Amino acid sequence: MVPRRVRAGVLGAGLLACAPEPCAEVEGLELWDTGVSGPLCVLGDVVVNNRTAAELARLERIESIAGSLLVFANPEWTELPRFASLREIGGALSISDNPALTTIDAFPALERIGGTLYVGEHPRLVSVELGDRLAEIGGLQLALNPELAAIAGLQRVESLAGDFIVQDSERLATLEFPALARVDGALGLVALPNLRSVDFSGLVRLGRLNVASTGLDGLVGFSPLEGVGSVFIHDNPRMTELDLTGWTLGSLNVRDNAGLQRLAAVLTPVPETTATVFIIHNAALTRIDCAIDGEELRWLVLTDNGALAQLAPWTGLTQVEGLRIEHNASLTELRSWLPALSRAGEVWIFGNAALPPAAVDALLAEVEHDDEPRVGDNEGQVTVLDPCPWPDDSVCDGEQNADGEPGTGLCLVDPYGCGV
Repeated sequence: MVPRRVRAGVLGAGLLACAPEPCAEVEGLELWDTGVSGPLCVLGDVVVNNRTAAELARLERIESIAGSLLVFANPEWTELPRFASLREIGGALSISDNPALTTIDAFPALERIGGTLYVGEHPRLVSVELGDRLAEIGGLQLALNPELAAIAGLQRVESLAGDFIVQDSERLATLEFPALARVDGALGLVALPNLRSVDFSGLVRLGRLNVASTGLDGLVGFSPLEGVGSVFIHDNPRMTELDLTGWTLGSLNVRDNAGLQRLAAVLTPVPETTATVFIIHNAALTRIDCAIDGEELRWLVLTDNGALAQLAPWTGLTQVEGLRIEHNASLTELRSWLPALSRAGEVWIFGNAALPPAAVDALLAEVEHDDEPRVGDNEGQVTVLDPCPWPDDSVCDGEQNADGEPGTGLCLVDPYGCGV
């Protein structure tokens, strides 16, 4: 086959003898049967699946791939073939479903990945090493590699246009990316039960942060972020204190963290985000030291935090679209927490066993609201309303719905909302 054109790589006539060997350009499908010797530059995608040893030897001569490199479903491999000369991938690098693979250490010259680096679905993979030259990738996703214990070769990467996701790796204990300053998408650390420490000390801006089902006891490895649209902290059993003061964040969702005792943050709504606060089912949470640098939230939800008794005043908050205070057994007061609140579109305050009804009435007397508030079953109350004040909405206010799921229990019956 005759190559379409050749990259001379010549700096000048006087340096001709020292010039690198020219790179022959081939299409991706032509790679496997080309008769061209020397370096190769692939114009499209390269798909590596079920190839012979002779064909795989050609991978060492590839210097660049304009499209994506896809390596998948090679059941006998314990390591990848060498891409000794590969410097650049214009699209994605995807390595997936190679069930015997134990290590990735095949890209010593790689400098750039234009798209996402995906490594996933490897039951025996222990380590990923991308070489020390890689400085640019579009995004990162490492998923479903349960034995993965080490990730190296990404320490020069400073920004991602996409996501940074590491999930479903039971052995991973540390993550160190001190040079990473910006992630435009999401940074997700998910289902990493043995993760004990992280180093994102250079991170400044982030689209979203999701830390779920990890072994972290806090977020001390993060620098205070100058901008993050939303923070979601979910099901981290070792986390006892969450301090986000100094962060500029728009929305906060903290739920199901069984050991969390204290939460501190200053909510500064980020432009073009929907500012919400959800603090749900944190059984050991006793204190919230939060404030808002602004006057308005869309949702403020405080639900099923049984030990919660202390709330620092949110002095700047004047209005919310939805306010829900439900099943917080130790909560005794509201107005000192929300001293400036004057407007709430929807109000639910019920099932708070230590909250005096007079405290609820005092708040409602000073806060304008649109619909009939859902109020009841607070301190000393057994609320069984008949007829139900909310007959035409989709919320079940009986004991349970037709599927056996619990309702609010505020009404004797609610046929439309409960479907019974």
